Amino acid sequence: MGRRPENRDFHNRANQTVPIRLSLLGTFSLTLGDGRDTEVSSKKNRALLAILALAPGHQATRERLCGLLWSDRGEEQARGSLRQSLAVLRKELGEADTLVLNTHDDVVALRPAALSIDAVEIARLSATNEVESLRRGAALWRGELLADTTIKDQGFEDWVSAERRRLVTVAIALFEKLCAVEDGQAAIDAARRLVEFDPLREASQRALIRALAAAGETALALQQYETCRALLKAEFGVEPTNETAALRTEITKGTTGPAKATPKMTVAKGGNAPVPSESKPAIAVLPFANLSGDLGRQYLADAIAEDIGTELSRFRSLRVIASNSAFRFRDASLSLGDVGDALAVTHVVRGSVRQATGRLRLSAQLSDVATGTTIWAEHFDGEDLELPTFQDRIVAEIAAIVEGRIAAEGAEQTRRRPIASWTAYDYYLKGRDSCLRYRDQDALPFLERATELDRDNASAFAWMAIAYVGNWFFDRDRKTLDLACSAGKRALEIDDREVRCHHAMAWVSMWQRQFGLAAHHWEIALRLNPADVLSKYDKASWLSHTGRHAESLSLLDSVRDRDPFPPAYAIEQRGNALLLLGRFDEALAEYNKSSDNVYWLHAFRAATYAQLGRMAEATAEVSRLLALKPDVRSADIVEFYELPEHCKNWLDGLRKAGLP
Repeated sequence: MGRRPENRDFHNRANQTVPIRLSLLGTFSLTLGDGRDTEVSSKKNRALLAILALAPGHQATRERLCGLLWSDRGEEQARGSLRQSLAVLRKELGEADTLVLNTHDDVVALRPAALSIDAVEIARLSATNEVESLRRGAALWRGELLADTTIKDQGFEDWVSAERRRLVTVAIALFEKLCAVEDGQAAIDAARRLVEFDPLREASQRALIRALAAAGETALALQQYETCRALLKAEFGVEPTNETAALRTEITKGTTGPAKATPKMTVAKGGNAPVPSESKPAIAVLPFANLSGDLGRQYLADAIAEDIGTELSRFRSLRVIASNSAFRFRDASLSLGDVGDALAVTHVVRGSVRQATGRLRLSAQLSDVATGTTIWAEHFDGEDLELPTFQDRIVAEIAAIVEGRIAAEGAEQTRRRPIASWTAYDYYLKGRDSCLRYRDQDALPFLERATELDRDNASAFAWMAIAYVGNWFFDRDRKTLDLACSAGKRALEIDDREVRCHHAMAWVSMWQRQFGLAAHHWEIALRLNPADVLSKYDKASWLSHTGRHAESLSLLDSVRDRDPFPPAYAIEQRGNALLLLGRFDEALAEYNKSSDNVYWLHAFRAATYAQLGRMAEATAEVSRLLALKPDVRSADIVEFYELPEHCKNWLDGLRKAGLP
């Protein structure tokens, strides 16, 4: 049983005028009210105090503490380690024990009334606009959280990484405010400290450039601009944003004005904290630049950008633009504002991949569209084998900036299963890229090689199933569909929490005429990732094949705000839904948006022209259809659908067009 807070001795000492100072930023220290430092020798006890200091209510259950500090041990062993750790800590605290710690039943807590915690205080001070408060907050920043404490426990590493990111964001906000209210050398010093957090953050660079110019240091301001420009070019292959370039122009003309106004903010009901007026951020992940010197490696950069978008879309508080729409801006010389207007997004992710001699450098940058501000940027170095881990870390970083603190449980669900081999992963990326481009026959050798090298690559088996179905569209060999089914089942055996595995199994089941089983897997896929565009497009096809054409059209329309430039197969499916609903003019307009030369598109067009009475055009489309697929017959269409009446308009149209 823990000690009760009714202890009178505690009350007498807790009312002391000078609190105990717990310093967590930079070097750890615990200083008593009389100025004496108390040594906390154990790194885990320092970490324990930090966890309690930053936890809601400054308390945590024993179970959570065990999970963060002894996650590699069994429950009983971990609880024993915690008891021993607390006993040592109490001994080291001595008389300050009851002023600092309180344990009651299954909860361990700090007594905030007796403590001054720098990491808590800096967050409070950063929320003010008073100069003296901001200066006190700046003086508290002595480095990142627990900079001198390293613990090899995955639970703690995840926790401390997230807290470090949060506190850096707090400090950046504080120093930005300080830059705006200080002048002369004080403003320059504050801006230099701001740049130290992240030299690739353009907003920080602009603050320093502006402070130097305001102090009359024009040459240094222009030199700082060139430094910023060189950093962005080296890391991301991009030029500074229009706002940064405009600042340079102002300086050269001697017209440097006040800092640009901050974005409009509103106050949430029931509190004073400002929140963005846009309640749900919309993000586009632009294609990453390939800086490897080998144009053939562009698929790798594309795959990384696409996966970042896919992983971000798992967070329901974000609206993520589909990659095929975002990738329209690969070579366009548009500003962030132009991209934002075209895609209706509030944030943009950009990056680059450099690969040479077995080493990788992966850089990523998150920008605010409205202000051109670089909110976050980081690069990762490592071996080729580490690429999948890099992708997970990027997603975690971006999510932490945009959403703030993410619960460990949610982060665990979004984390991909590790892939064992870079060579296998390379083949997997090539195969997936081919699938997305309708080159399913080319995709299979890559995916087969990927699964040979890494038998636990669930995503590779899933895409193999999809590729086999694509091949079956042409060879119509039952054995091909059986191979697709085997690959889909293997994907689910490996990882039944991966959205693409259920997507693949649903796709295979539909073409095997197991429509109920397909429904089951679609439900799971979209529960795992409700915003997955690929799953929604293919589920729309399943809806039509089961006679639910209006629902299919509605689902496709719901995706439009996230994917304003849909791929060819989505366009074709929308036309198919319209055809089967009898909306022939609209169907034809949709089909004509596609430039693909696949046989089924000619079948759709032939049926639509015939239903519209445009028989010459219908006949021409039948000729194109038979040139690509000489053995196709009208009766073949029926087996694609659960019931013949589900495809009545298509079948009748093909018969009118003269298809045998």
